[in-house]
Formats: sequence, structure tokens, C-alpha cells
Amino acid sequence: KYQNQWSWALHGVTPLGTQGTNSTQQRPSKLGDAMEFEGMKTTLLATFEQLDGAEQGWTAKLFSNLFDDPGLCCYSCCCPCILQGQISQKQGRNCLGSCLCTCCCPLCATFGYAVPDRHQTGKATYVEDLVAMSCCAGICGRVQLAKELKVGVPKDAKKLQEDAKASAELLKQESAAAPAPAADTIKR
Repeated sequence: KYQNQWSWALHGVTPLGTQGTNSTQQRPSKLGDAMEFEGMKTTLLATFEQLDGAEQGWTAKLFSNLFDDPGLCCYSCCCPCILQGQISQKQGRNCLGSCLCTCCCPLCATFGYAVPDRHQTGKATYVEDLVAMSCCAGICGRVQLAKELKVGVPKDAKKLQEDAKASAELLKQESAAAPAPAADTIKR
């Protein structure tokens, strides 16, 4: 079990017969090790189950159902900016802004789009959403949210054109709703 001094040190015990140790020092009991392992196992399983999302009401689990749709998993891995744009669009946010932000500054996209998009579902706290979007570079969280919102790999070119037109229209509406700069700031 304890193959070298480092594994002994991890358990807070030094090997018998080494310099500077007390000869009465004992190895930890096997029963104590088993109880410690079972406690860690229980804690890790509970944490895993909570993060997996079944208790919060997610239809797709964070880790357990990741590879149910391999195409979506690959899409999230290879084209995260496009998938994040689709998710944001489905949530009523700017697809193009989300896509560009995910492409250019992933950290900004995590806090500006990914976590708020997940939180908008109302199934988890901000901390749980942040953990889910931090796991595996956001792939797991993005796949789970895409399955929940029923977005993903586009099936046909016509759907892509419709999505692009909808994004352009949303961008026009947002720019039209933005207040115009004051006249004195334009002259500067």
C-alpha cells in the first residue's frame, strides 16, 4: 500500500525504521483506511449526483448523458461558439454577440452568456451553473443545456438560413433600441 515515502507522507505516517521516526509509530489500521475510503466515496458520489442535475429537474444529465448524442458532443467540442450562439438565441438573447464573444474571449463568454443562459432555466444556482460551465471547458454544460432547450447540430441548410436571418433581425432591433449618442460627443 505505501510504496515510497511520499505515499506515507500523504497519509500522515512515516515508514518505520527511517531516520527521525519513533519506533512506536504504527501504520494506520486497515479498518480506519476502509472507513475513510467509504466516507470519501459517499461524499464524491453525492457531489457527482448533485452536479449531474437530476435533482434540479434537468431532463439531460451533466455527465451521465453526455455521449447519448455523439454528434452534439462533437459539435460542442469543435464549434462551441456556434452552439453557444444557438443557445443564446433560443433564450431570446443575441446569437451573434454570444458567438463572437465565445470565439474571441471564452472567459467573458462564460460570465456574459453561458452562465446567464443556464441560470435563465431556473434549475440551479449561479455557483452550480458556473461549475457546470467550467467542467471540461464548458462542453458538458453546453451539451446539457442544448439538450434541455432542444438546440444542436443543424439538420438542414434552410434552418441555418432562418437562424441567420433571425439573428440579423434581432441585432437590428437591438441597435435601433440603443440610445443615440449626444450631439456634443459626436463632434469630439
